[in-house]
Amino acid sequence: MRLSLFIVSVLIAFSFTACSSVPQEKITSPSVTIRLATKNEIEMQGWLEGNPYRTPGDIVLGGGSEDFVVLVADFALPQAEIASLVYTKAEDDSVHFYDRDAFLNWWSTKGSKDIKEIRSRERTIQLNCLPSGDIKVPAGRHKYFIVFIGKDPLPKTIEIKGQMLLGNDGVDFDVKWP
Repeated sequence: MRLSLFIVSVLIAFSFTACSSVPQEKITSPSVTIRLATKNEIEMQGWLEGNPYRTPGDIVLGGGSEDFVVLVADFALPQAEIASLVYTKAEDDSVHFYDRDAFLNWWSTKGSKDIKEIRSRERTIQLNCLPSGDIKVPAGRHKYFIVFIGKDPLPKTIEIKGQMLLGNDGVDFDVKWP
């Protein structure tokens, strides 16, 4: 019994030291990639109405007249940089960009009245929804969600174009949904 407890303790200690000694990937030049969020990325943001990136219609059948298109801005930065979404537009005006504050405001009139779900949703939006204006993105790999809302049903395809300013460089993007 004592021997097996000792072996388990040693294995746990080795697993912690092995994880902490793995070198971090070295990022040599700043980059940002704008792409569609995956289903898994959206599902990882919360459960049912606590997840702000799922529409009320996804949660309750017939629960909403709007639908979302969610993009992700993936940053890889060797040092902190200032970034901002300069412009973005759906080619057919079927969806419109909602920054962090606008998205919080949109949700304030929708969904559950359960205070825990509301707080969970607000916390998630504050943590990872792209705000308007300049943001300071720390060094390393970071992800922000970019939200577009349109009337349900959305067209079969939507093309969203825009530009993200990263430091002094503009990065154009053109994303097609779905």
